[in-house]
Amino acid sequence: MNTQEGRGTVPRGKGLKIVL
Repeated sequence: MNTQEGRGTVPRGKGLKIVL
């Protein structure tokens, strides 16, 4: 899963840092 697609969903681990 890409971090950019995690915008609006609940990211996991490293996705959290980029979404915030």
